[in-house]
Amino acid sequence: MTSGQEGRARAPVMKHWSGSAPAKTNLFLHVLEREASGYHSIESLFQALELSDSLTLELKAVRATDRGPEGSDRIVVRGIPVRLRVEGVPQGELGDPRDNLVVRAVDAFLARLLADPDEAAKGRVLEITLGKSIPHGAGLGGGSSDAATALRGLNTLYGAPLLPEELLQAGATLGSDVPFFLSGSPLVLGWGRGQRLLALPPLPSRPAIIAIPGFRISTPDAYGDLAASRSGSSAPGSIPRRIDPDQLSRWDAVEALAANDFHGPIEARHPQLGRLRAGLRRAGASIALLSGSGSAVIGIFPNDETRDRALEEAYDAEPLRLIPTRTLGGVAPVSGVWSTRPDGDDG
Repeated sequence: MTSGQEGRARAPVMKHWSGSAPAKTNLFLHVLEREASGYHSIESLFQALELSDSLTLELKAVRATDRGPEGSDRIVVRGIPVRLRVEGVPQGELGDPRDNLVVRAVDAFLARLLADPDEAAKGRVLEITLGKSIPHGAGLGGGSSDAATALRGLNTLYGAPLLPEELLQAGATLGSDVPFFLSGSPLVLGWGRGQRLLALPPLPSRPAIIAIPGFRISTPDAYGDLAASRSGSSAPGSIPRRIDPDQLSRWDAVEALAANDFHGPIEARHPQLGRLRAGLRRAGASIALLSGSGSAVIGIFPNDETRDRALEEAYDAEPLRLIPTRTLGGVAPVSGVWSTRPDGDDG
């Protein structure tokens, strides 16, 4: 324990917390060479979206039913009974609650509490309600955003025992997109495995369409296709770019930089996604990209009128769900570079 950690709150100070977990897209995404660890470094411009999940955390008195064996909706995390209710997802798709990133965030948070978590929340059960609106397996960061929101909410419930950099470190263990969602900025330049972040002044909010095809793409499969497309190449990854953050202060400059290294390999396997991007561009989108590694395609439009007309277009990718949304703007963030590593090393 460091001297700066002494005296911080250990026991819950609130009983209820609610928050939203926004989706994200990548206004550009470059996948660099694979590191010795087996992970790829990236360069990406993360942009938060209005489309969001909702999360409610409640600490309640333990009931007799909370002391029995674990079930599909009740588990024990580091001695604390946890009830998870997920809304907006068919029951058959929920899977083991221990695999849910929100539950994993609870575990990561409790592991970092200064006091014994069992003592810190003795006599209480944590009830979690997760309302899902962000499609799964679409490259929109829903699970990572849920995890980041859970970490923020738990830290609030417990009186902020973890410093921001500790939350970032906890988030980095859950997924490479989680630190972005913890940054508090809607526009962030990221490097490494997503753990080095530079918050940027937000761009003005713009209307967008998220197009969801009738299939999902797993991130490991996407990286496998990317690696296969690069096998035998003299350039096994994108070349790191010297990006001037001042370039990213205007939409026209961002439009010129918009790109995604997954387009080639993913659209070779799913050519309808390439046709969908082309259709969004014809409908007036100034940017049309895979979101992350897909399967969602996002079109960002210069104005609401053009976006609304584009919602009425027919696109060559069926079945297809179109979700109108906007990019998030907001106030300018606190300047600085954050890293989940104390020395700032992303290697």
